[in-house]
Amino acid sequence: MVDFNGRMLNIPLTKNEEPVHAPLNNAAVAALGVVRDRGDSRGRVFQSVKTGEPLENVRH
Repeated sequence: MVDFNGRMLNIPLTKNEEPVHAPLNNAAVAALGVVRDRGDSRGRVFQSVKTGEPLENVRH
């Protein structure tokens, strides 16, 4: 979950069950903005190359 206005990456639940909040620098915000602009506005940023569907599993 990317907060572009606050320039933060928010992971609400990690494997140790604690949230993580990481600040984003200019390069990270720019790169994520490019990826976001390529999306279809359904909320997911990364899509399957094969199906075009949003990735649901981070292992993909």
